Amino acid sequence: MKQPKITIITVNYHKEDKTIKLIDSIKSSNYKNYKIIVIDSDSQGALKKLSKKFQELKIIYKKENTGWAKGLKIGVNSEKNTDYYLFLNNDQILDKNMISFLIQTAESDKDIGMVAPSVYSLNEPDKILTIGYSASG
Repeated sequence: MKQPKITIITVNYHKEDKTIKLIDSIKSSNYKNYKIIVIDSDSQGALKKLSKKFQELKIIYKKENTGWAKGLKIGVNSEKNTDYYLFLNNDQILDKNMISFLIQTAESDKDIGMVAPSVYSLNEPDKILTIGYSASG
């Protein structure tokens, strides 16, 4: 079965090292049909380590600080050829199974319009910070 295409979008704001760790975790995922877009907000054109290490990335440089939501919108508008979008903060680290689990859940019922992961603390791995989202309560 063909994997749906995922477009992963994150916004970088002067935190290149965190963005590198995020992308390392995405690359370690067992899900492989994705494209990564990084919006460099308030860009100084300084993502030298990031662009050198991950040449396949699409990096969109913005001179002003777009904020997170507007940065994500810029990413969405730049990539329409996708089945799903995954929006990530650049200070997150993904479990290798997370994307597969989210896609499996989304694909399990045509009435599902959105899925979200549980988020755990990096400093306290047993501490849940948020548990997805449920419109039903």
